[in-house]
Amino acid sequence: MKKLSLLLAFVLVISCVLVACGDETETSSTPATESSVAADASSEAATEESSEAATEESSEAATESSEATEESSEAEESSEPEESSKVEIGELGEVISTGKSYTTTAPNRNDSFDDDGVRLTNGVKNPDDPGTTESAGWNSPDKTIGNTVEVIVDLGEAKESNAYAVYLAGGNWGIGIPNDFDATSLEVFASDSADGEFVSVASAASSDMVLVTGSGVADDTWSTFSLTAGAAETVNARYIKFVITVLPIGNSFVWMNEVEVFAPAA
Repeated sequence: MKKLSLLLAFVLVISCVLVACGDETETSSTPATESSVAADASSEAATEESSEAATEESSEAATESSEATEESSEAEESSEPEESSKVEIGELGEVISTGKSYTTTAPNRNDSFDDDGVRLTNGVKNPDDPGTTESAGWNSPDKTIGNTVEVIVDLGEAKESNAYAVYLAGGNWGIGIPNDFDATSLEVFASDSADGEFVSVASAASSDMVLVTGSGVADDTWSTFSLTAGAAETVNARYIKFVITVLPIGNSFVWMNEVEVFAPAA
């Protein structure tokens, strides 16, 4: 009996010890779990903050990039040249060069087509037959480099002008069509004195040339053309210089029957 009592007492002690150990384990486990939850929450918060910060930075960077693109676009737009204000055909004013004196600088042909200082401002343009002495012709001294003819018109006094035209012919007698392959160009200069500095005020190319009469091809018949250059702004000068250049395509003849200086349209 005494042994049984001792055995029961021993079992009771062991049970108490086991219960106590279980409580300590639960107590120890709970703080660890709470700490883990807190750590997870902190990690989530940090991730959210990091994500928000990254999103804000990315958004700001995108905005700055967009603004930079807009600024660059505006800069490009501002660097684009403004539309030309050149005079358009149909807005031409009065011809103020008719009957005015002029000089030319180019080798003559030593025949009846040598310029006489009259025929290029006598008011006769685009004649039915450019093969008459109403036209002036110039040969090129070196057909490998083309031909340039200068005509300087003296208006008598400083006058306002803003458009300038030359009238050319070709297609017959072996004289080339002046608008073939962008073969011809016109540049106009102005000055206050005949021997003073001439300033460029207008220009035109073969692509601006207008066929007036004929077929416009070299078919052993005459074709006539007009080439008009408009200035960007009104010019006030006494001397107007026309520089006509023909490239060496086939030949480098310049065959011309009139030059005109226009006052601004009223």
